[in-house]
Amino acid sequence: MILDFFKTTELTSIGRQLLDTNKELIDTTLNTSQDVVKKGVNYNRTVIQAGINAIASSREEAGRLVNEVLDQSRKIEDRALETVDEVSDKAVERVEELFDRVGNPVDTVGTAAKDSVIDSVESISQPSVEMLKKVSEQVTDVPSKLLETAARAEKK
Repeated sequence: MILDFFKTTELTSIGRQLLDTNKELIDTTLNTSQDVVKKGVNYNRTVIQAGINAIASSREEAGRLVNEVLDQSRKIEDRALETVDEVSDKAVERVEELFDRVGNPVDTVGTAAKDSVIDSVESISQPSVEMLKKVSEQVTDVPSKLLETAARAEKK
């Protein structure tokens, strides 16, 4: 009865239409998905390439800046050395002029400087000598104190 109501050919035709419609929808969805994925991959590739290009450009710029800074520092060093040489030469000339005017007081100045240096060394070294004596005494006492401590520890 029910079978008579629906004809099998009509059912088959309706089923075929549904399948065809579903197939078209699936094909459209897959094609759209593939297009979106391809565009996403291309976009990511473009972004990554732009990042790599930016890094390479920054690296080159950094290299140029480092070279420029090194060149500038070399120029500053050279100028500083020139200035020191010039000032030293002027100072030597002034001292020579002064000696020419005053005479050569090297002997008396040298003797005074030597005596002053010797006195300074003695006054500076005396506290150091005393401190070294105390440290030496303390270091000498360490083994005996260690033995005493070990003996006390063994008794306990």
